[in-house]
Amino acid sequence: MVALVVDSCDLTTGQVLSVTCRGAAEVVPLDRARAVRKLARHLGPEETWPVRFPASLDAPAARLVRCVPEPPPVVRDLSW
Repeated sequence: MVALVVDSCDLTTGQVLSVTCRGAAEVVPLDRARAVRKLARHLGPEETWPVRFPASLDAPAARLVRCVPEPPPVVRDLSW
């Protein structure tokens, strides 16, 4: 069982959002194409990434952690 929390806080507006997910997790072999798709959402095209990102995807020991949320993730607005 694992728990994952992602928070976002905008100090200018006071908006605070939190997503909490709990569930079973397993370490799985790296699917490079999937990892690239996910990283590209935040980092842009692969050719623009810092060297450490593509290098880590090509490491023989690279793995992914797969989490199956149970129950579904919860989004909370904790704004003030």
